[in-house]
Amino acid sequence: MERLLAAPLLALFLSQAGCAGEVTPESTGALSVHLTPDAAITRGSNNFTMTIRAGALAPTKDKTNVEVIVWMPSMGHGAPNDPTLVEKGDGNYRVEDVYFSMPGTWELTVNVTSDRGNGSQTFTYEIP
Repeated sequence: MERLLAAPLLALFLSQAGCAGEVTPESTGALSVHLTPDAAITRGSNNFTMTIRAGALAPTKDKTNVEVIVWMPSMGHGAPNDPTLVEKGDGNYRVEDVYFSMPGTWELTVNVTSDRGNGSQTFTYEIP
């Protein structure tokens, strides 16, 4: 019975490691952030598409200040560079050169300040 349960759980875990899908974030605040990698996440430079929403459906069009922090909790350090944010309009951004310098668990924290409110979301990725 334990083998029957362990196999599907292992398959689920492995299918999510380093995948190019959206990760369910930890969040606080009135705004929500959707962050999707452009390709499978790897060690080195990665790019993401990001949408900031003020409500369940509408992107925010307010003046928005966005900060992306790359952090490796187990080692107590960040990336060797800051990611580049390119605003595309209507709450859409391109996040370029997110650099994961080694394998392990990394966090991307997106801090947002807007006229509609403030928010913070942390996305966790396992880098192979």
